[in-house]
Amino acid sequence: MNSNGNDDVSIRYGRASWTFVPGGSTVNEARFGWFKDRQADSVDSKLLDPTYGALSLSVNGLQIGSGNYLPRIQPSENRFEYADNFSWTTGKHSFKFGVNYLSTEDYTNQLVQRQRQL
Repeated sequence: MNSNGNDDVSIRYGRASWTFVPGGSTVNEARFGWFKDRQADSVDSKLLDPTYGALSLSVNGLQIGSGNYLPRIQPSENRFEYADNFSWTTGKHSFKFGVNYLSTEDYTNQLVQRQRQL
């Protein structure tokens, strides 16, 4: 419970890898990973008015009642990673080539002091 709201954090992730040996001197390894992190806050149901929604009052900069940023589902983040490495050994030499790709998607939506239209 914070700012008269309920706080929830949800984390999900997955990972897969595959190693392929096409010959005695070569190895290929591929990896994929996904991570989801989402934080959500909802208004305490005791502070909800059936007609006007969340009740809050600000007196001289001090807020009483529901947080003016609730409800929220943020930040919501997706992270993706893909890697592929190729190793090759010939004679006394070893070579390794690869690529690693990372991507992050962030979603934030926060409108403070939302007004409900009647």
